[in-house]
Amino acid sequence: MRHRFAKVVAALGVGGLVLAFCGAGTIVGASQAKHAKKGLSGVSGKLTIGVFNPFSGNTASFGPLMMSGCIPAARLVNADGGLFGHHLTCVPVDTRGDPVDAVPAADKLVATGKNLIMVIGPSSDEALATVPIFQSAKVPMFPDAGNAAFDRSKYTYLWRLIPPDAATGVAMAIWAHKMGYKRAANIYTSATGYGTGPAGIDAGFPALGGKIVYDGVLTPGQPTYESTITAMLAKKPQVIFYQAGPPTSATFFSELKALGHLLPTIGPEAIYEPQWDKAVSGVIGAGTLAKKVTIVEGYVTTKARGFPIWKKALLGSASQVPQASTYLTDPFSLANYNAVNMVSLAILEKKTVTRTVINKTLNSIIDPGKGKTVCNSFAACKKDILAGKKIQYVGATGPIKLNKWHNAGGTYHVITDSLKPKTLGKILGGEVAPVIAKSKITTKP
Repeated sequence: MRHRFAKVVAALGVGGLVLAFCGAGTIVGASQAKHAKKGLSGVSGKLTIGVFNPFSGNTASFGPLMMSGCIPAARLVNADGGLFGHHLTCVPVDTRGDPVDAVPAADKLVATGKNLIMVIGPSSDEALATVPIFQSAKVPMFPDAGNAAFDRSKYTYLWRLIPPDAATGVAMAIWAHKMGYKRAANIYTSATGYGTGPAGIDAGFPALGGKIVYDGVLTPGQPTYESTITAMLAKKPQVIFYQAGPPTSATFFSELKALGHLLPTIGPEAIYEPQWDKAVSGVIGAGTLAKKVTIVEGYVTTKARGFPIWKKALLGSASQVPQASTYLTDPFSLANYNAVNMVSLAILEKKTVTRTVINKTLNSIIDPGKGKTVCNSFAACKKDILAGKKIQYVGATGPIKLNKWHNAGGTYHVITDSLKPKTLGKILGGEVAPVIAKSKITTKP
């Protein structure tokens, strides 16, 4: 979903990427497969991590992004002897970004049996249709979906290690407030893969003293959006909160430019990706894009003790993860790396792959506690567990803090939209929470 993905596309093409990652899913741990033992009751052979995301279609970049976190984590587990002799394999499952295709794919995945220990995904494209399937099958899942439907989730097997869209929307509203904007337009599309305007904007911006003067939905595929633009401009907004796909955005910004009103625009990480930038810079210019469009994205610190371990694991996976270094500080890659470690350590601690037990153990793996030993890698945590110690896994991004709905908060990084982004500032989680409390948002990040 980032510019770093552009080099991969250029080098391999989308088809080449899919083949590379699909191959990686079956390669992980293969060199040690002959040493696998039946060390866990009821299973034999490799343990499967289903990477359930689009690998083709309009959001085909999502799948490789999710694989980029799974593969390095699995490699480290396998290099340390696996889980009681069982090695992990990251298996790509292409949802095509369409619920119609995703539902049978989910059914097929859960039918593979006890060796399926977790799912990375689903994405926003297919989450509403498939999360209930994984919940019913009692499979721990780690979605890259920001849907508000999961903010106060009834799905006990859902663990969202990335901030929900509502929190991102609030962060966008906070940045607009810091820039002195009082009047804003909220423009978005409900097209698959892009969702709706983040809930935090409509509630969060007014809570900060601002006003949403226009709410507009863009229908994808239309030849013109001039009527929407004219109606928006009549309300005299100072800034646009924006989220829509590449072709739609090319038309929208082209017409906005033609009318002489390229307003400052704030968008989430979802639009900070090569196809979007290529489409929009093609009609307004790369320089103008960098000046006018600001991105609010999840911030990743490189100072956590576990980060060098992640870095070494990722770069060491270069033969299986095309352009591995481009994923180094990607929030999604890091979240999935942490997720694989969490599940693996739960299996070690409880000596079982029973998914109900794994799921109940995940909180204890990451929660602090009296007498717990803090560890930052699978190998170190494994050593502590086998020594009879209670552990707190502090991952590649630092401590993992989740609320009772298994949702993460987070710090945000504000940058210019360009191939060489300029950092404009940060928005801390401590700034987001009070705005959510003050606003009419019915969920917490």
